Amino acid sequence: MSQKIGKYEVLEEIGRGGMGIVYCARDTQNGQKAAVKVLPPGMASDPRFVERFQVEIRAMSRIRHSHIVKILDSGKFVDEETGATSFYYAMEYIEGETLAASLGRGKPLPVSKVLEFGRELADAMSAAHQEGIIHRDLKPSNVMVLHEGAMEFVKIMDFGVAREVDPHGKTATGGSVGTVEYMSPEQVRGEVVDRRSDLYSLGVLIYQMATGRLPFGGKTPAAILQAHLNLVPERAGSYNPYIPKDLDRIITRLLEKSPERRFSSALEVAAAIDECLRRYRPVYCPNCKEQIPEGSVICVICGTDLQTGKKIPPTRVVTRTTRSRRLAAIFILLMVSAWLSWYLWPRGIKVTDTPGARDEQLELFVGAQRMFRAQEYDLAESGFGHLLEHAFDEDVRLASEKYLEMMGLESPGN
Repeated sequence: MSQKIGKYEVLEEIGRGGMGIVYCARDTQNGQKAAVKVLPPGMASDPRFVERFQVEIRAMSRIRHSHIVKILDSGKFVDEETGATSFYYAMEYIEGETLAASLGRGKPLPVSKVLEFGRELADAMSAAHQEGIIHRDLKPSNVMVLHEGAMEFVKIMDFGVAREVDPHGKTATGGSVGTVEYMSPEQVRGEVVDRRSDLYSLGVLIYQMATGRLPFGGKTPAAILQAHLNLVPERAGSYNPYIPKDLDRIITRLLEKSPERRFSSALEVAAAIDECLRRYRPVYCPNCKEQIPEGSVICVICGTDLQTGKKIPPTRVVTRTTRSRRLAAIFILLMVSAWLSWYLWPRGIKVTDTPGARDEQLELFVGAQRMFRAQEYDLAESGFGHLLEHAFDEDVRLASEKYLEMMGLESPGN
């Protein structure tokens, strides 16, 4: 690559995608840094790719919004090394990390950030839609997270597969263009799309910010595309109980399969998130000061009753599921004991007379005991966990002594 693109001196490559290479460069006239995106020479000879690149330049030039990266300059240049002619445009240089890097840690973002970033992205999409631009590829790697002091905000920085719409609000052409994890059902089907397709992608993005995971997964791109068409995702609140119910409903509506059932515009989405943000008040336990899910009655961390402020004495809570598992585990233990009794006594075999029988029977019991532990108990990751564990150990001790007594064996400790 030439060391100079137009008036920009190339410093280093900072990104590469399907529609271009991005360099960090310095403006030789004012000395300021810029991000310069170049159409690779191999694509520059294809009129279809040139047209798409020009659409991207026009789209970014028409949109002026605080949450969309600003375009500075564009034009043609000749690569000094190859002599090939190509196209470029320069954007404001942004220091930060992509939203993909933030989400790559596998954890949900704080609820306040989900709401703020969601509103900013909806505002940006509204601005693009008002200029007749449909993004078609909204995803975390196209969004930058910027830091200014204690503040964080986002900017959309890539319109590489954007399309201009016709007077009816539809893209001029169809085709399955986009990134599979964020494509709307109508994109998957290759239909012409309108602004509501971007709202579906926005819903996927907000879902991922709120839960740390995508609404649809799959081992192959085809499996993910089928999920977009046919599956209903788990509600975001089932993975993150700390998100407000209003936000959960917004995400669910954005991910509707039918465009008619989604929000009608990005402006409406921004207003809904803004209202949710205005009403959002995180709930904290007065005792341990940890955040707790909206609508909680008892703090799951320390066991404080949130209505009285008093700490509830630790007790062993047995749920319907736990009872079912307990009965199943007891049934398994009884079946093992009955089988051993049938196998040994009818044959007149005494356990103590058979070499290694003691070890064999103890091994069988330990296996059944482990099965009992796996079937009956799910130790909660809470302040009561250690009490449940002690209670379990006492049950095992008594059961062990009873079993060994029944089999005519002595406890290993005796």
